[in-house]
Amino acid sequence: MSDNKDRIPTDAINSIESTRDEVEAIEDRKTLIKRGHVKSINIYEVSESELTILESGSPNSIYYNFFIFFLTTLLSFITTLLTTNTYVNNIIQTIFIVIATVSGFFSVIFFILWLHGRKKFKDVINKIKERIR
Repeated sequence: MSDNKDRIPTDAINSIESTRDEVEAIEDRKTLIKRGHVKSINIYEVSESELTILESGSPNSIYYNFFIFFLTTLLSFITTLLTTNTYVNNIIQTIFIVIATVSGFFSVIFFILWLHGRKKFKDVINKIKERIR
């Protein structure tokens, strides 16, 4: 029984051999390569610190996502406060005002971080591009 498992079927061996014949036949043909002429190529040299900044990427997307989260939280809680009855429990109204205020504060902070980080990342890229100009 174990002898049958160790044997390799002859069909598999035959298909491997036929595949080798096809590969050899393809290698004998000439390959047609079409290439468009490029007038010039710009090569930019990048320092180690610039490469590190580019590799790490910009944290702007995280700051922007938090900004959007806190802004929508602020807007939803303000909308809720403005559209509900004035006879709502004072504790719930105070909680909503605190959440809206904290969300507004954090949305401003993350917006400033997003603007600052966006400028820094663009400055590095512009510095690299200006080396050729």
